[in-house]
Amino acid sequence: MNALGEVGPWLGAGLPATAGALAPLLPDLADRLPPAPSTPEGPGAARHQLLQAVRSVVASIGRMVMVVEDLHWVDDATRELLLLLARDLSDQFALVVTYRAEDLSGAAVLGAAYRPPPGASGAVIRLSPLTETDVAELAGAALGLGGVPGPVTSTDGAM
Repeated sequence: MNALGEVGPWLGAGLPATAGALAPLLPDLADRLPPAPSTPEGPGAARHQLLQAVRSVVASIGRMVMVVEDLHWVDDATRELLLLLARDLSDQFALVVTYRAEDLSGAAVLGAAYRPPPGASGAVIRLSPLTETDVAELAGAALGLGGVPGPVTSTDGAM
């Protein structure tokens, strides 16, 4: 929900009524969203209403790239939302996820129910762990040391 709280400047007029379900969760955007609909009976129906609200807001933004890091740590509700978005990708929406396959407990990243929609493209880029030298070079570059390999220490010599 944090990311959705930042979309105010890109929200268009004429949002579908389903987007109103987000008004109680995103008070900073409540004045730009339709009125909140009545809460449906049952937790499953309420969750579905919320998922549809997110989907309608994302669709109204236009061109968008959503980046979700560390997908292996997301909860079931977030995974369900991403599955819903990924199943019906518009040509205006791109989804980029990062995850550690070894932390998925053998499950598919978006769950066993995910199948890429017709015409959707994608790529899996497998990265190997960084070596000690790689980490030292990255740390050196971040600290302005020109990427000089070697141990990174503080000024008092403590790590």
